Amino acid sequence: MLRYAGLGLAGALALALVWVIWPARIDPEYWDEPEPPAMAGPLAANDRLSRAEVFAGAAHVEGLLPDQAGGAYVNGEDGELWHFSPDGSRRRIATLPANRLISLDFMRDGRIVAAGGDGLYAIDPQTGAHELLSQGAPARPFGFVNDVAVGPDGLIYFTDSTIRWARPGNTPAYLNDMLENRPHGLVLCYDPATRRTRVIAEQLYYPNGVTISPEGDHLLVAETYRYQLRRIWLSGPRVGGVETFAANLPGMPDGVAYAPDGRILLGMSAPRLPSMRWMHRNPWLLSMLTKLPEPLWRNQDHPRHRGYIAVLNGDGAVIDSLQTQENRFGIVSNVAPGPDGGIWFGSLTHPLYGRLPAQDAAPDSQAIAETR
Repeated sequence: MLRYAGLGLAGALALALVWVIWPARIDPEYWDEPEPPAMAGPLAANDRLSRAEVFAGAAHVEGLLPDQAGGAYVNGEDGELWHFSPDGSRRRIATLPANRLISLDFMRDGRIVAAGGDGLYAIDPQTGAHELLSQGAPARPFGFVNDVAVGPDGLIYFTDSTIRWARPGNTPAYLNDMLENRPHGLVLCYDPATRRTRVIAEQLYYPNGVTISPEGDHLLVAETYRYQLRRIWLSGPRVGGVETFAANLPGMPDGVAYAPDGRILLGMSAPRLPSMRWMHRNPWLLSMLTKLPEPLWRNQDHPRHRGYIAVLNGDGAVIDSLQTQENRFGIVSNVAPGPDGGIWFGSLTHPLYGRLPAQDAAPDSQAIAETR
């Protein structure tokens, strides 16, 4: 019996040794993630987002663009672009080669620019005619194009969230990048006049949502898994500079947009998770864990994420939040101010989008004063 026990122990040790020396699929970076801020004050629980009018989408609505007539352009499945009218009718505009249209904005010539994961596209909203604008800068082919914003001068800015984890098989790019927590992301600019693409910032941690200031002098970029907003200067004495605008946010930032009154609307896809804090602080153990079959360690429990919208002032401080205490929207991905003063938002996990009326989206008088 002792002999067989010894053989079993030796076999277990040999298996453990192979498991340890077998190359890991990912190479995580250590980060001493800070404790998140308390959900108090402007972050205290509320149910204002539940007052939103909800519309059925053609798919999980990650690409959302309100129009001036009260309707919206939204993504569908397999590269589709749809237009939903205020009366509930809908029309399919186009079907592109992209797997999914992740974000949308209006170009200065009236077309819609769409980030399609693998490329940047322009779409005529009337005819559906479309063309591929860009698949990367010289020697920097796209990895995972995410969000897009058009500046007052017509230049198109967009994020490439991860150039390392492009098309990673069955595991989504965002998951691999989240686990590694390394600066694999870029921000790029496409010039419609010259048809050239250039990199304006690199070594960012999963750059996701992007918005341009009303003056056109800077971008704000959400680094989702570092829980912060970065500011990239486009003009002035600090042109080209990259700085932290808001750090240690209370959740995972996704879409971001400037409201007409100067407030910054920030879609929080999920709250801060203790499991992620453990991963960031234990990179070696994490790399060992991910050698196991993916179903054993990958958490797909999206419903518990219960996203919301945080509102920041011009100094990067959270001054308000729009939350729901029920799981109606899952991951709140993108957010956009509507022409009527309301706030529109989409869901990465639910086939719907919502519009919060202006009276419910408006901050109190103190919050308004703090934006000035």
